[in-house]
Amino acid sequence: RCSERLVYRASIYARTDILQYTPSPGDLAYPDKLQMMEEIASNIALKRSNSLDSNLTGDGFDSISMNSSISISESGRHNSSSPADLHGMWYPTVRRTMVCLSKLYRCLDKDIFQGLSQETLAMCVASLESATLAISARSGFIHGQLFLIKHLLILREQISPFKSEFSVGETSIDFSRTATAVKGLWSYASPSKVLSFSSNNALSLLLQGSPQVTQVRHDSRKQVDVHLKRSCLAFINDTTVSLMKEIQDFLSKAKVIVELKGQGETNVSVKDQPWAAPERLHDHIASTNRQIKYSLPDLQITMKLYLANRETESILYRAIRSNIVTIFSNLHTMVANSYDDENISIIGCPSTQDINLLIPLI
Repeated sequence: RCSERLVYRASIYARTDILQYTPSPGDLAYPDKLQMMEEIASNIALKRSNSLDSNLTGDGFDSISMNSSISISESGRHNSSSPADLHGMWYPTVRRTMVCLSKLYRCLDKDIFQGLSQETLAMCVASLESATLAISARSGFIHGQLFLIKHLLILREQISPFKSEFSVGETSIDFSRTATAVKGLWSYASPSKVLSFSSNNALSLLLQGSPQVTQVRHDSRKQVDVHLKRSCLAFINDTTVSLMKEIQDFLSKAKVIVELKGQGETNVSVKDQPWAAPERLHDHIASTNRQIKYSLPDLQITMKLYLANRETESILYRAIRSNIVTIFSNLHTMVANSYDDENISIIGCPSTQDINLLIPLI
């Protein structure tokens, strides 16, 4: 009976304090709060460095032990991590979810915990997605998506130590075939047709309309991975669009003209369009190059601020870079097929070497 009350109260808590959580302005103050914490950490590291320098230059050089050197090295590594990794900097619903699950894990049977944990994690993810929308509206989609990616990574890491499956099975009965059979029964209203020896009599419809029992298993670990993959793809695609919008718009319009010409519906070429004049396309390329040159370094700094994991940052950066290279490659092919040599020289489409210099690998 105590476990029933505990499950009931935990369900109410998950719904009111996690799913329906109303964030304060401070909860959504990204990236301001991360930048503030990083600045504090940098100041602390600077003071420690200055203190060490004074000890090295003073009379206390010989008194510095190996243990102090190790602690300084370890603190340096800790300061290099993201402020978002600090437990106190987690979004409140993530912190509440993990505290709740860690307490319930010791008190409930395995089967009961699995069902309750699946429900709680689903509510936590829903609250993160709601916060992502608010942060995106306040600070831009990059900060919103990185906030979501970081906290989904935290969730995935924090639930991994639990020696339990975060999954639950659901059994449902599908009456759609039964409803179809009942509707068909009315079309055979006369008794003679009900018992007729044919494949379409009413008894046959009733036999074919038996309810179907389906079993579905919901796995919260997999759901977190699905949401993480989806948010990473959204971040990659949205970032690519923000950097390459002018070129993508040109390619979309040019593709329509090429397809229509291939189908024989028009004799107009891409180069004949006002929006495809060589000088105008040259301006689009120059504008895109400037956007990439000045935006990518800031993007890398922002990813490091939120993620502080070189491997994860590299995966996202390489995917964005691959998209940009593909778009420029498509542009090069379109220009080569639609313009003469003189116009190609005016357009100045960047070569593969130029792109590699513009977007270096990390």
